[in-house]
Amino acid sequence: MIEKVLRDLHDAGYEEARVFGQRPNIVDVLVPGFVLPPESCMQATADIVLPLPTTFPSSAPYGFFAMTSITKRQGTWRNVSKAEPYAAADFFSRKCPVWDQTKHDVVTYLGFVNGWLTS
Repeated sequence: MIEKVLRDLHDAGYEEARVFGQRPNIVDVLVPGFVLPPESCMQATADIVLPLPTTFPSSAPYGFFAMTSITKRQGTWRNVSKAEPYAAADFFSRKCPVWDQTKHDVVTYLGFVNGWLTS
């Protein structure tokens, strides 16, 4: 699973993406320099960690960690907290609204992250 995830991220232009950590049933993938939506974020990029279930893409992913600060242009983010194992990061607690394991992959997941940051 992880080899395909990393290959897909590299093909999408995130050549520095790599496994950042492993926990029971989760593989944390670091995506350095994730491009943020300029209409809603003050920063151009951020380093994020995608906590992927070991059964990904059969199981939908959930949320992401912002390893570098992401400032909202107006207002504040909702459902953001400090969480283990990266207590210094912000965890954006989000569910994928629809997940189809036959169509969706890590690039789709990045699209969800982008959508969460624009809402």
